[in-house]
Amino acid sequence: MSSIETVMVTAEGILVLRVAGVAKWDASNARELRAAATELVGSKTVVVVDLSVVAAMDSTGLGSLVGVLKALPPGGVVRLCGVNPPVKRLIDLSRLQRVFPSFASVDDALAA
Repeated sequence: MSSIETVMVTAEGILVLRVAGVAKWDASNARELRAAATELVGSKTVVVVDLSVVAAMDSTGLGSLVGVLKALPPGGVVRLCGVNPPVKRLIDLSRLQRVFPSFASVDDALAA
């Protein structure tokens, strides 16, 4: 089963989400994952999404991340961590690397 789960909310109010049970984020699960993530966002302005288990993503998966960003208040940011090379290539090809800054680990994303 694919899901997005809350890992923690830091003292600064940063929400950390982990994608679980998803090797490929694509049309088959994008709607479900986007709905779960946007439900968890609430009024947070910074969200870290741990993609370490996601080996591949297509444009619908990327659209889900855009949907999460749009669910944030103005000025909100989505930081990614644990991004595997195929997913990074998609983000780079889509020219969204400035929209979704990527970090090696959750700790690095929190420190940014």
